[in-house]
Amino acid sequence: MTKIIPICIAGILLCTAFGAAAFNTEEKTHDDRNKGSPLVFVFGTPGNNNWYISEVNISFQYNPSDVEEIWYKIEATWIKYTGKFAISDDGIHNIPWYWVDKNGSKWNGFPIVFKIDQTLPSIEIAKQKLLKNQVKFTATASDAASGLEKVEFYCDNEIKATLTTLPYEWTWTGTENQEVKAIAYDNAGHLKESNILSTPCSYIPNLYMFIRLLIQKFFQFV
Repeated sequence: MTKIIPICIAGILLCTAFGAAAFNTEEKTHDDRNKGSPLVFVFGTPGNNNWYISEVNISFQYNPSDVEEIWYKIEATWIKYTGKFAISDDGIHNIPWYWVDKNGSKWNGFPIVFKIDQTLPSIEIAKQKLLKNQVKFTATASDAASGLEKVEFYCDNEIKATLTTLPYEWTWTGTENQEVKAIAYDNAGHLKESNILSTPCSYIPNLYMFIRLLIQKFFQFV
């Protein structure tokens, strides 16, 4: 049986009280099959949906009188534990480990499983004119680690659409020159703004608008 002792909340309150970084979390796990089993500490900056958004540092706490040595596996290589080590690659990690007691017995620990996403999503928008006063904006967005949560479209910094599935499109209708952008959010809590495009106002005005413009110009000089 694996026990998980959450001290994240207490850790945040304690860190805040002493002015330290309030975003580090700490989890303890141990194998209940042997009282001398080492504790596993996992440190990192938490994002959303159980993702870490920083590198993760792992350390073991144990009693030297009970534990002879600890081994953990990174990719295909078994490494003898000598002190805290860091994992910085994005992705889902599963680290097997075991320890040997003073009698030479080998004990398998429960794998250390965690997820890292330190990379912002990517996003770019393009536009396609549909009608004289109508333009379709399409966002191309992706996130290789945690995946995309949503894409939002903004017109003059006012949110116009929130999309969670493809295609990421929004159609503008109007006559004024406005700025359109999109923001991509990934499942770890990162966000990235796109390039900014302007709505076109280059179409030829109709006769009414042309006459109205001439009248306005005339009274400016009267």
